[in-house]
Amino acid sequence: MIKYLCNRPFSAFYSHQYSKIHELWRDVAQLSDENSKKGLNFGDSIEVTGRVHQIREKGKMLFLIMRESPAYTLQCCNYDPKMGNEIDQLRKSLKSLKSEDIIKITGILKKGRIKSCSIKNAELEISDCEVIEKSVESPSIQIEFLSKVDQRQSEQIDD
Repeated sequence: MIKYLCNRPFSAFYSHQYSKIHELWRDVAQLSDENSKKGLNFGDSIEVTGRVHQIREKGKMLFLIMRESPAYTLQCCNYDPKMGNEIDQLRKSLKSLKSEDIIKITGILKKGRIKSCSIKNAELEISDCEVIEKSVESPSIQIEFLSKVDQRQSEQIDD
């Protein structure tokens, strides 16, 4: 089940916490088997704050892409629940999220190979989600489109 964290403007919450949030995202992005950043390891439970970038379902899995800035995107996943009503509620709540909602997700950091995100070596298995601030309306330009254009441009630069 999704909990609402605060009614105050997100900017007040976010500006106070920004350096810690950004540092965690950077540490997750740099995490590898040989390199454990500041005690962060695969299998650890972490809390990540960011914006909903995209939500999609594929078979028995729900994928939520979170974005901290244009630089960092992280895949979060929720597997088909067979554990009871509590997880069913979490899944229904996750489906109700909209693009640009600001959320805090708690989950287990898993090793992965993700092609669609900037953090390619890790994903987060969702155990809890809190909404910090709901988006007022959908952006006039879809962020998904812009990120695809950005990704194509970076691929051209690499070539």
